[in-house]
Amino acid sequence: MKFFCSRGRGGGLFVWPGLRPAFSNAASRIAIPLLVVGMALVFVQPCAALSFQFEETGSMAVARDSGKAVLLRNGRVLVAGGRDSNSSPLASAELYDPATSTWAATGSLATARYSHTATLLPNGKVLVAGGVGDPASAEVYDPATGTWSATGRLEEARTAHTATLLADGKVLVAGGFGGSGALASAELYDPVTGTWTTTAQLVRGRANHVATLLPDRKVLVAGGNNAAGTNTFADAEIYDPASGTWSATGRLAEGRTRPSATLLLNGLVWWRAVRATRAPWRARNYMIRQAEPGALPARSPWRSFTTRQRCCPTVQF
Repeated sequence: MKFFCSRGRGGGLFVWPGLRPAFSNAASRIAIPLLVVGMALVFVQPCAALSFQFEETGSMAVARDSGKAVLLRNGRVLVAGGRDSNSSPLASAELYDPATSTWAATGSLATARYSHTATLLPNGKVLVAGGVGDPASAEVYDPATGTWSATGRLEEARTAHTATLLADGKVLVAGGFGGSGALASAELYDPVTGTWTTTAQLVRGRANHVATLLPDRKVLVAGGNNAAGTNTFADAEIYDPASGTWSATGRLAEGRTRPSATLLLNGLVWWRAVRATRAPWRARNYMIRQAEPGALPARSPWRSFTTRQRCCPTVQF
C-alpha cells in the first residue's frame, strides 16, 4: 500500500493511504470514495512518524572544525581550512568523491584560516575570503589544477561574515566581525578583475548571520549577533543589487545566531536555527514568503513551524 502526503488547513503535513479501485458499477463509484475518506480520517498522522537515517562515509584525512565545504561542478566536494583541536587555523584542503565515498588531499590554502567564506564562482573556481588568519586576504581555488592563487584583498578585514553569489556573477560579502566590532559594511568581488568595491552598508552591523539569494535576485540577510555576543538579532533586511541598497523587512519572532537558510522550490526560505536554553538545545524553524516587488507586507512574512512539518515524501510500505 502507498501512503501519500498532504498539507492540512493549519499548515501541518499528513499521510493517508491511497487505493487503486476497480469500478464495476455505480454503487462502487460512491462507496469506494467514501471508504477512502473514512480510512484517511483513521490513518491521519504527522509525517514525523516517517523514519530517515544517515549513513557513514569515508573520514577526512585531517580533523577540522569550522571548515567550509563547496560542491564543485564535477560533483566532488571541496573542504578548505578550519581549525584544529587547539583552535589553530588550518591551511589544508581535501576533496570528497561521492562515487567512491573517499577523501583525497588537494592543494593547501596560501593562508591558514577559519570563520571564512567559500563561494563557487561562475567559472567553476572557488573564492575563499576573510577569516581568522588573515581577515583581509582572499584566494581562488582552481579545480583543474588543484592549486590556490591570491586575488584582490578585501576593502575591510572581516570574519564570521557571509558571501553570496549574485546573478551577475559578482560576490556580495556582508557584515562579520572587524576591528570596530560587528560590521555593517558590505563589498562586491568581481571575478573578472579580481578586485573588491564597497557597496551600501547594512541597516545593522551583524556577524554570524545568514544570507540567501532570492528568486528576484535580491539577497535576504537575517539574524546574527553583536561583537560581544550578548545580543542576538531578530531583524532582517534585503539587498537590491540593482540599486545597491539595503532595506528592512519582517522580523523573526526571536533573535537567532549562526542559523542556516535554504531556498525552496516554491520561493519560500526555510530558515533554521538552534539556541541554547538551560537544557536541552532547542531548535526553531521559520519560513519567509517573498514580498511583492517594491512593497513590504503589512505583517511579518515570517512564520514559525515545527520540524515535523518540514517535509513529507511519498513513502512505499
